[in-house]
Amino acid sequence: MMFFRDEFTEIARKFLEELRKKKAEKGTKALTDIFEEGFKKLQFAIVSSLSEMFKFMTGKVERVYMTNVKTKSLTVLKLSGVGNVSVVRIVSDSPNYTIRVLVDGRIELFDTFSKIQQLEQIGDETAFQDAEGRYVLILTDISFMNSIEITISADKEITFYLIYARAKYAPKSLIEDIKRKILASLGVQTS
Repeated sequence: MMFFRDEFTEIARKFLEELRKKKAEKGTKALTDIFEEGFKKLQFAIVSSLSEMFKFMTGKVERVYMTNVKTKSLTVLKLSGVGNVSVVRIVSDSPNYTIRVLVDGRIELFDTFSKIQQLEQIGDETAFQDAEGRYVLILTDISFMNSIEITISADKEITFYLIYARAKYAPKSLIEDIKRKILASLGVQTS
């Protein structure tokens, strides 16, 4: 998974500011030494942060499992951080509901079950009626860099026989901790 582009941009910006300060203190003659020292620190910071990333990759798993829920609206999953929702499975007694998937503040999916069913599995959404007459909706592989929120709503109360979701993610606090450690190993002061 791609590491956090915005965080590395911020780290690089702060690191360059620090190098400019050292250049001003030592003069241009020592510029090569400053950059050599800086790149060694940067290399160390990246390598040491990889071990922190394994916490994320093997890290926090969020599971939602609900059965026989009778409702008009429900938040299925709401997370802040970086991660991936591997699967969402919703089984109901009616196709008359809407699902909304908000990824990083953008609406990625906002459709009725019936509309998704008509699309006949274009992308990572599947909707069908099973042999028992239940309505099954499956969403897979939804990645997010800041947040995700999945909600369902209906005009009338319907029964959801099963609502299941599984996500693996790194909470924002872990991301901030990794960023602080990288900056500290580069010798960059943070406020």
